[in-house]
Amino acid sequence: MFFVFQTGVPMLRRYSAAGAMIFERHIEGVELDPIIQRLPTLWVPRIDGSKPLPAPIVRTAAVDGQGQLWIVLQTGHVYVYDRAGEKQRVVTFGGALSDLPSSLFFTSRNRVLVGPGGYEFEAASGSSPVAR
Repeated sequence: MFFVFQTGVPMLRRYSAAGAMIFERHIEGVELDPIIQRLPTLWVPRIDGSKPLPAPIVRTAAVDGQGQLWIVLQTGHVYVYDRAGEKQRVVTFGGALSDLPSSLFFTSRNRVLVGPGGYEFEAASGSSPVAR
């Protein structure tokens, strides 16, 4: 099981079926550097006692049939991590997709369905999402 932190410094953790943490990784990349640099380092107390909430950096995440974790960022980039927690590639979805993805679903034919809109891309080759 993967757990992906959406706010603050973006991180992911992988847990075993028994609930033991296998590893923890920071989600890093040049696409995120400007966002990470703007994260607050000091939380000023509010008069009403409420706590400020940082905006999410991660929009959604899903695991494909090969056990790779796909993480959709607010930048529009998708980071793909292997089972060991190593970033394998950065993907951007092109074509008719005008909104940032808010959901991913992987088919048995190694296709990824991206919502909103139900757009379909080949997941393995990266040719149609555009991979770099």
